[in-house]
Amino acid sequence: MEHPIINPEQLLKRIDDLQAEIDQLRSAESERQRSQERLNLMVELTRRPTLDLDELLEQCLQRLVQTLPQAEIGVIYLYDPRNEVLVPKACFGYDREHLLQIRLKPGESMSGKVFLQGRAILARTPSQVEKKAGPLSERNQTLYSLATQSAKITSNICVPLRTSAEEFIGTLTLSST
Repeated sequence: MEHPIINPEQLLKRIDDLQAEIDQLRSAESERQRSQERLNLMVELTRRPTLDLDELLEQCLQRLVQTLPQAEIGVIYLYDPRNEVLVPKACFGYDREHLLQIRLKPGESMSGKVFLQGRAILARTPSQVEKKAGPLSERNQTLYSLATQSAKITSNICVPLRTSAEEFIGTLTLSST
């Protein structure tokens, strides 16, 4: 019985093709899992119609952390138009007592900048975090240092939150320390 001659170039090409197919399947499975998690969250939230806004924000933040495990701290700020400040409404990884006392003016810190500009900011390195963060008032700096237990942020992403009518209502920030 004769064995066919295997061309090494064809074999390598076939291996590369198979690896590309495997990578595509993994990517599709990962996206399917993320979609399933979002759907599960929506189903869970609709089953609890008495959930107040603060609880809803806390649950959304907790779900985000589950899908982005590299995020070690996070906060959702909502804008209080009467006092013209961003108020933390949900957080994880922070000392809550201190974080919930912070009041950011629009433009103050990364969250305040994102709120004013209406577009996300991504900082991938500690130097980018420092450059993009923006100043904090002395009071907020003290509270933030206590809330993070002086941990240094090494990367973060901050995105604006808006209504379906495109009105900006707050920000979401996820960070690594």
